[in-house]
Amino acid sequence: MKTQTLHRTTHIVSGLLAAFIPLSIASAQAPVGAYEVEDVQREIGQVVEDAAASEGTAIEALEGRSGFMALRSEQTLPAGSYTVTVHAATEAESSLQNILVIDVVAGERVLVNRTIRADELTEEGYTPVTVALQTGVDTADVQYRVQSLGAANVRVDKVTVEETPVEVVGEDIAQTPAPTTYEAEGLFSRIGRIVSDADASNGKAVRSVAGETGFIAFGPYTTERVEGGDKLYEATFFLRFDSVAHPGALAIADVHEWTTNTSSRSVIFAEDLEAGEGYQRFSIVFAAPDKGQLEYRVETLGVTGVTFDRVEVAEIK
Repeated sequence: MKTQTLHRTTHIVSGLLAAFIPLSIASAQAPVGAYEVEDVQREIGQVVEDAAASEGTAIEALEGRSGFMALRSEQTLPAGSYTVTVHAATEAESSLQNILVIDVVAGERVLVNRTIRADELTEEGYTPVTVALQTGVDTADVQYRVQSLGAANVRVDKVTVEETPVEVVGEDIAQTPAPTTYEAEGLFSRIGRIVSDADASNGKAVRSVAGETGFIAFGPYTTERVEGGDKLYEATFFLRFDSVAHPGALAIADVHEWTTNTSSRSVIFAEDLEAGEGYQRFSIVFAAPDKGQLEYRVETLGVTGVTFDRVEVAEIK
């Protein structure tokens, strides 16, 4: 069974891709390491002295100015598992303000995207904020980006890229404790229908057909794993697609926090799938929220029939 780790997103900012400015580099750079943001390309922000920053300086973007504070490119990101950590600080007055977007893109495809609220930057000095991604193949034209939304004064110190030992492509991720399973037929549904399926975990699944659009399943609005801190979880969706003949987006899987309306959201492309594979696993790594209710959702875009068996959620850090 094939496992994909999907492109994590959280509240994709309107026009984000349109604002992408290509950055060319003369030679390949090592993908793993710590990079001072004042040493990489940017659209906005100025270098300021800051004793709390790792080398005594940081990039500051002022309230009212939106744009990229850091843009770092790789010619190729080797296949593997990575974390990208941005060290940021703010003095925003409202704790619920969205102030930063961290993403990793390959060309025009978003691999990882996370929006940061002011209340996530709570440590004295700079708070590390991490996103995780895996790729099963060498990926070209990769860029790490940090974008200010202009809602408050923001400072960014450095970006750290680390390779992690967790392997999810072709292997089961090391998980402890045992995962919690939510059967799709036990969740809520808008367009899906429960069908008998001998290949599903308990003989049943939820299915949509081509031409239908909307949520196949969503819920259960659980407070499990809502504890904050630095814990990371993996949600693995078991999905089957009738056809992969048409290139482009087929469905969206996400982990959604209902109270604050924030999501770890990923688009499933036909190009990511293998024909005739039966159920395939698609994994999203997400950080535990500090409040609210979680739901696990699958939305079909109507291109082909989609069958949803279950989602398994487990702690990985």
